[in-house]
Amino acid sequence: MALEGNLQDLSLPNILQLICLERQRVALVLRRNAESGAIYFDDGEIAHASVGRLVGEEAVYQLLTWTEGSFRTTTDVKIEQRTIRSRWDQLLMEGMKRLDEFERDRALMPDKLTAAELEHDAHLENEMLLLMSRLDSLRTRLAERQTQKRPVQALQILTSMANQVADLSEAVFGRERTAHTLANALSRATTAHPTAQVLEFAANRLPAEHVTDLYNSAGGRSRAQIYGDVSRTIIEVIEDGFKQLTGCLRSSGSIGELKEAYEYFLQELTNTADAVKA
Repeated sequence: MALEGNLQDLSLPNILQLICLERQRVALVLRRNAESGAIYFDDGEIAHASVGRLVGEEAVYQLLTWTEGSFRTTTDVKIEQRTIRSRWDQLLMEGMKRLDEFERDRALMPDKLTAAELEHDAHLENEMLLLMSRLDSLRTRLAERQTQKRPVQALQILTSMANQVADLSEAVFGRERTAHTLANALSRATTAHPTAQVLEFAANRLPAEHVTDLYNSAGGRSRAQIYGDVSRTIIEVIEDGFKQLTGCLRSSGSIGELKEAYEYFLQELTNTADAVKA
């Protein structure tokens, strides 16, 4: 039987538990004023979610902040992509933890931060969450069986990730500072991964053809070494970018939340990249 009602009467966490415990395959559509979002369930697990430009786990966390609006379920479900791998109870626990941290932080911030600082943090935090959502979609592609057998394609995906982080860095810090930051990050990373030392950024972007040419120019066992060094280097550059961006925030709550989110993402990305058969 379809569920329909108002979030003020039945909270979203309770709705999620109800659907998942009954192992339903449904789509939950939510509306709040002009906003809309959706969560897709498959056999009692959350498979996909979207709201605005967010997709995946970050979309679920965003929707969990909604305390008003309408909801309805439909069994006319077509899940075009699976962007969520975590169990539903883990998602719910993490979402509730973030809500608690947000409420505590909001209670403290007005006395410490100006309106302009709050607006700055909110904007940058949203941009970083959108970025992580896009990168996680790419990580999902990286985890696909066909990609796991194609190291060149895997390196192209990782390169795209690094360049998207550079895009946001350039928007926040400007071109010159970003160039300096990227050069330093690359230098630090390649110290531990020597075969990647020939990599360099051009106009603050890592040329995909340069990365793939480096891999293709090698042969035999050295390809595995090059893939390992290059993939780890790119991931460390991405990590450095996240650290630089998070360092611009003033709210300790936002810093802690984003740090936890990107550390989890980077661990998953590392595991996925390491599984590629080079």
